[in-house]
Amino acid sequence: MCGIAGLLLFGSVTYVDSRILSDPSWAGLDPLTAKPTTVVGKRVPFVPDWRAKFGVTYRPNESWAYTVAARYSGKQYSTLDNTDIVPHVFGAFDNFLRGRHEGPLQSDPKFLLRFRDR
Repeated sequence: MCGIAGLLLFGSVTYVDSRILSDPSWAGLDPLTAKPTTVVGKRVPFVPDWRAKFGVTYRPNESWAYTVAARYSGKQYSTLDNTDIVPHVFGAFDNFLRGRHEGPLQSDPKFLLRFRDR
């Protein structure tokens, strides 16, 4: 598709603005200030605002393929009131960028060797 034989580009981008519209039974406290919090208008837990994946695979022949890819995930929360704001600690859901490359070698249908670096 891009003019180079054996080259495949792939990717996706997603934006989600998921918000809590109502929760009349909420009675939570901010763990840092001990003040009452609300969940209305807060982001839904475990749903990042942005996600993206991009990569390229090159197949010089039927036996070889090389792939390089990257993933990005935006900020997300694990609490309903989004009070988990301390970054870079155990349990935090920080945004991240992760890369990966791999290349399988298949010389025989019964044999597959795959190596990865994550």
